[in-house]
Amino acid sequence: MKRPVLAITMGDPAGIGPEVTVKALQHRELWEKCIPIVVGERFVLEDALRFSDLKQKVCSIRSPEEATGESRKLSAGSGKFLLRRGCISIYR
Repeated sequence: MKRPVLAITMGDPAGIGPEVTVKALQHRELWEKCIPIVVGERFVLEDALRFSDLKQKVCSIRSPEEATGESRKLSAGSGKFLLRRGCISIYR
């Protein structure tokens, strides 16, 4: 069964959101059930990983289909392609 893609917003880039996001994405169970995509800037996630002393890579994507779902590789993308105002989208 193909895992669904789950878009996760990282919150305020200047707050604790990015750090909380990268720490939450360390749980293996999450990666087994879905393909998470973090909506936000790549450099902010990389800073949060360094600050948290975590060894995970971040790759930029332009569409949900580009997300690999590899647990050692976070996918980061702009909200432009993922979110439409007033709509809930589920990618499978």
